Amino acid sequence: MLVLAGLGLEKGDISLRSLDYLKRCGAIYFDSYTSFVSGEYLSFLSDMLGKAILPIERNALEDRVWDTIKAAKNSDIGILVGGDPLIATTHKIIIAEAQRHGIETVVLHSSSVFSAAIGESGLDFYRFGPTVTLPFWSENYRPISFLKNVERNLENGEHTLLLLDIRKPGTPMTLAEAAEILGNAIKASGGNRLETIRFIVMADAGKDSAVRFSATLDEMRIYDGSRLAGKALCIIVPASISFAEKEALVAAGIRGY
Repeated sequence: MLVLAGLGLEKGDISLRSLDYLKRCGAIYFDSYTSFVSGEYLSFLSDMLGKAILPIERNALEDRVWDTIKAAKNSDIGILVGGDPLIATTHKIIIAEAQRHGIETVVLHSSSVFSAAIGESGLDFYRFGPTVTLPFWSENYRPISFLKNVERNLENGEHTLLLLDIRKPGTPMTLAEAAEILGNAIKASGGNRLETIRFIVMADAGKDSAVRFSATLDEMRIYDGSRLAGKALCIIVPASISFAEKEALVAAGIRGY
């Protein structure tokens, strides 16, 4: 059996049902690519289960997925996933591959940044368009195509949840890095309304350590990064905001609208 268990967003979010399944597993792996989970949380789980939790990288879950899961034909194998297991396409591929080879699969859900960030922002779930990822840039890789998706959402009157890329081995993008990449991408595209829009920054959504505020691109560039050190970030690009949403934003402690 192959068990995909969601860890949620905070230490202790994992369900009792998940723990019960994982206790039966001969080997437990942690997907260190698609999400950010603290080492403290993994150590806590390892102690609770009395088993080692082995980190596993992207190529073992995508390019070499069969090598990773084939042992599940004869014994129970667990893969831990930050947030909810079926948000990332990678995990759907794993499930499909397992079922193709007749391996029984169990998916154990948990809380996700999608519901936490949107819910805690105060904006209406039903007014969000497709989610967009802000990728790290490198010398030979500087994509700006993600801006088209954000613009399309704005044109449709839809908010955008902008997920920030994760640098291996699980280090989240900082707000300063996000602001720099966004600014350079906007400049490369010839400029657009994102230069002056007020973004909503959500740090550690769904956790006791959550921080949320609104900021322009320039304000994000000079924001005191020490307040957000080590926190997992995402950014919301709001479209027009309704009166009810404005009230909810104030209740969430997010001002500027």
